[in-house]
Amino acid sequence: MDLNGLLKKYKNMVLNAAVVLLAFFIAFNFIYKKQQVKIALLDETKKTEARKNLLLDNISLLENKIDAYSRLLVKKDASSVINSINEMARASGIKIISIRPALEQAYSDYIKSTFDLSVQAETYHALGRFVSKIENYSNVYTVDSVEIRSDTQAGGLVVNLKVSSIAYK
Repeated sequence: MDLNGLLKKYKNMVLNAAVVLLAFFIAFNFIYKKQQVKIALLDETKKTEARKNLLLDNISLLENKIDAYSRLLVKKDASSVINSINEMARASGIKIISIRPALEQAYSDYIKSTFDLSVQAETYHALGRFVSKIENYSNVYTVDSVEIRSDTQAGGLVVNLKVSSIAYK
């Protein structure tokens, strides 16, 4: 058999193989590669969205913390602050001589109300308990300054304190 005879005999098979190879070439170069690019873009979009979701979760947690602090830092009127300080003093064994509200200071995010206290304490331990109660109170109070003098007549301490109340704007 010569080449011509072989071609006639296997003509359909060669033609089918050529069509299959051409279809494979077209599918690989035009369909598969385009789909791979789309899949890569979708993967990148998925990663970007996951990062956005993580940031949104962090923002949500921070907003919850801000809400908790804003509920804690509620503006209190002077009489309620004075009553709170009076209760803490009584519980610590401290005698309050005078309480004077000072000027309010407004900052960009909060308001600071200061009170000048003059108290009488029998011991340093009683004074320490009082300051600890102020600093650990459920509302936010800070002790800004302390002046301690010995009171020879009463046999104790005379203490001048500046106590501040912090409130969220």
